[in-house]
Amino acid sequence: MEIIDSHCHLQDPALFPHRAGIIARAKNAGVTYMLTCGTSPEDWQSVCDIAHEYSGIIPAFGVHPHKCDSIPADWEKRLIDMLGNTKSAVGEIGLDFAEKGIDRTRQQAIFIRQMEIARELKRPVSIHARQCWDVMPALLEKYAHDLIIIIHSCSASRELIPRLTDGAIYCSFSGTLTYSRNKRAHDAVRAVPRDRLLIESDAPDLPPVINGAVQHDVPNEPGNITATLKSMAVLRVVDEDTMAGTLLQNTLRALTAVMS
Repeated sequence: MEIIDSHCHLQDPALFPHRAGIIARAKNAGVTYMLTCGTSPEDWQSVCDIAHEYSGIIPAFGVHPHKCDSIPADWEKRLIDMLGNTKSAVGEIGLDFAEKGIDRTRQQAIFIRQMEIARELKRPVSIHARQCWDVMPALLEKYAHDLIIIIHSCSASRELIPRLTDGAIYCSFSGTLTYSRNKRAHDAVRAVPRDRLLIESDAPDLPPVINGAVQHDVPNEPGNITATLKSMAVLRVVDEDTMAGTLLQNTLRALTAVMS
């Protein structure tokens, strides 16, 4: 069984002391590629270095909405340079209206500029969308037929899924899919068209339920994605091998432009 983790953060300091072992365990679990997403100019070089050091690491560079108020003035030039010098995606970018104190107008301006850069450079995009579903669908529709868009850890309602899966938009689901109380995600994953489903770990965050419990005391790892795969297969009423094959085909289609 082969799995591609469509969103993680291997550069995160929480994973640093044990990164080699974490990557080895992921590969032993069948995770052959990991899209490793930067969050600001501060960690882009680390993402780049990890991609050079380990096989199967796909780098992505972007400004996370939480970082919008702390990025340097030359962030745009640095992003274009980093993308131009690497085979990479754009991410993690997006909107987060749950976070208080981060200017929404600035978030949207930085997000839109990064979408424009991705379109200019023909790169897939990994999107963070939290409590912004009143504005995000309309923004995505402007790019859905020009860009491959991955909605990371999709939290959209079932009702929004038909609108979100127009064009080249994919919905990726994380370990929160394994939570029995997360009916919103369960309904959404059932509604996503078969060819628009992706899976992710979001390591070191959003750990799945493993052996009946969520391990909040240790960082999540890409190798734990198999637990999410099992839940997705149950919710989609297919066997795990079929689910894995579908996800593999979809992720290869979405990320082929940035895979070695």
